[in-house]
Amino acid sequence: GVPCGPVYNYAQLFADPQVRHRGLIQSASDPDLGEVPHIRIPVKIGDDVRVRTVAPKLGQHNAEIFGRLGVAKKAIKELRTKGVV
Repeated sequence: GVPCGPVYNYAQLFADPQVRHRGLIQSASDPDLGEVPHIRIPVKIGDDVRVRTVAPKLGQHNAEIFGRLGVAKKAIKELRTKGVV
């Protein structure tokens, strides 16, 4: 068969009895928001895999990425001043 189900918004997804029964809801810590609920991957193969961290904030890794690309700090500062990044 083909796995399928209804298309939910987040409130419906977290309230779904099957999602709860299968233990698909888990939390990860966010320094600003506290514990943030997530939905696990619905297919269970082998060991239990959990979300370890929340998604990064918008632009959180910009300096690291620009550095790896060889963009000068002065150029990054100019881009920030202009509102590009």
